[in-house]
Amino acid sequence: MGRRKTLAVAIQSSQGALVAEPSPVFAGEAAMGQCMAWQRAHAGRWAGSLVLQAADYTSLPVEAPKVAPQEQRDAVRWQIKDQVEFAVEHASVDVMSIPGPLLGSMSDRLFAVAAPADRIAGWMSSYRQARCALDTIDIPEMAMRNLAALAAGDGAVAFLHVGINLTRMTLVWQRELCTYRQFELPAQQLLDAQGDDRTAMLDRLALDIQRTTDAFARQFHGADLSKLLLCAVVLGDEIQARLAEMTGLNVQLFQLQDHLTWPSDRPVHDFARDFDFTIAAGAALRPSAP
Repeated sequence: MGRRKTLAVAIQSSQGALVAEPSPVFAGEAAMGQCMAWQRAHAGRWAGSLVLQAADYTSLPVEAPKVAPQEQRDAVRWQIKDQVEFAVEHASVDVMSIPGPLLGSMSDRLFAVAAPADRIAGWMSSYRQARCALDTIDIPEMAMRNLAALAAGDGAVAFLHVGINLTRMTLVWQRELCTYRQFELPAQQLLDAQGDDRTAMLDRLALDIQRTTDAFARQFHGADLSKLLLCAVVLGDEIQARLAEMTGLNVQLFQLQDHLTWPSDRPVHDFARDFDFTIAAGAALRPSAP
């Protein structure tokens, strides 16, 4: 196993304000154990959450099965059995609601999230051995949903995270995840590109964003999507300017510190030092997100 890096954030409410407490940046072979020890030290103050990596799960939209809500997970399990590359019999499966096309309307669609049984069992075993409570297992898209809802409330908004290893976009309305995209565009690739090459990369990204937001507008025609929140670990101003020009959206830089109290001596992300707390902070907001 190569070098590992892991992060955690505790978020508490203090006199009506959200206050964040980021962990140290744990690196090396012992990183996960050190992170769990940090979480254990905070037990009782906040819920322990594990955010899966992109390779650890599959998420896809499905028709909502016509069964009672408490039976949806089992029904969806068999509904997706031919759409995933692992056995679903013992896989961890969950569902997430998708808003209807109009405000207050019902939807006949869900997101199904499935993870192979052996991967989830491995994580749960690690937490048990570390005597660390694991309250929730989350995915990055839901962490981004929490951040988008924190910034935009019930309104429709696109949230784009240009991360160290991957670029993701979520579209959120009524504080619910409506759709999402992943782009194979790590920060280093943008930094390595110069001049016209970088412009071409951003133009391709803008085109994909435009196609996704157009599809969103057709599906959720009761929503008014005009804003894109951009959180980028590199080249934020340049990306903002190009995307605004190419998409026509109101592209705003997202600063986590504008929405909660963050320690003044700790950056949220630092590409040169290879860390980014953005997703960890979004996951830590889960208890306060609907």
